[in-house]
Amino acid sequence: MPARFVTAGSTPPLPPRLVDLGVAHVPLLSALHGACFEAGWRPQTFLDLMQAGGVFGFLALDWRERPLGFALCRITVGEGEILTLGVLREARQRGVGKLLLSGVCARLAVLGGHVLFLEVAESNKPATSLYASFGFQQVGKRKDYYAHLDGSREAALVMRRDLLG
Repeated sequence: MPARFVTAGSTPPLPPRLVDLGVAHVPLLSALHGACFEAGWRPQTFLDLMQAGGVFGFLALDWRERPLGFALCRITVGEGEILTLGVLREARQRGVGKLLLSGVCARLAVLGGHVLFLEVAESNKPATSLYASFGFQQVGKRKDYYAHLDGSREAALVMRRDLLG
């Protein structure tokens, strides 16, 4: 298939879209997670999570059906938690994170969720800014939550967003 170029007066490519995650996406999720984070999760970790009750997620795809990012969430007794959310480096600052968060919030509302929690590395300023723009507020801090490959540790900020009015 020839490359698609956007020229003056032509129609731009379609915006990214979300598809529901399934067990068939486990190998891809593991590869994407490894590309987004210093310490990626093994396929078995994703499989175990996805086979647990109340877990759902999305894959963000570009107009060529190439993956751009993902979100995996859990809902229990009306409380949602983003287990992991990542956007490939080359797709950052293009609205993919906003699309994923919007999808997560919409799905949680349909499932009866009233609050959403997440943890984010304290140093991840782009992510904390995105979450704040969605109405998340810091409600706690987990010291030494994340382990880096060099042996250092980093705090996680615990953030919360109410989903109901």
